[in-house]
Amino acid sequence: MDLRVADPRVEYRTNPINVFTAAPRFSWKIQSGRKNVLQTSYHIEVAEDSGFSLPIWDSGKVCSKESHLVAYNGDALKSSSRYYWRVKINDNHGEESPWSETAFFETTLLSNADGKRFLYPPRMAMPAQALPDILCERNSPYRGK
Repeated sequence: MDLRVADPRVEYRTNPINVFTAAPRFSWKIQSGRKNVLQTSYHIEVAEDSGFSLPIWDSGKVCSKESHLVAYNGDALKSSSRYYWRVKINDNHGEESPWSETAFFETTLLSNADGKRFLYPPRMAMPAQALPDILCERNSPYRGK
């Protein structure tokens, strides 16, 4: 009777573009025209394409009431990548929802190896002549004592 999944989120956000964790958490809301509806299971798919032709994680049907902060449990995610996901649920009346709207998230740099390459450029020595004269003057208020 019109069971559906609404408001899919990753780490509390809709379609976030800077997910910093290797195991993002999914959340959704349940909508139904019926009263006293409880989720009894969920099924999540995550893929690199919006058509889900090659899912990288398929949770299968998981018997659980959880619909908030369900952790990703698939293969390692790649840094700086977009992933698409969707979820469907079953309820206590035996009804199965259609897949939710397709949502996405983008990972940021997920490992130190990536971070060192992009975030930490080699230190360069600053030549003394590059310092502003005011910092070098004997009576400068900026000179350390």
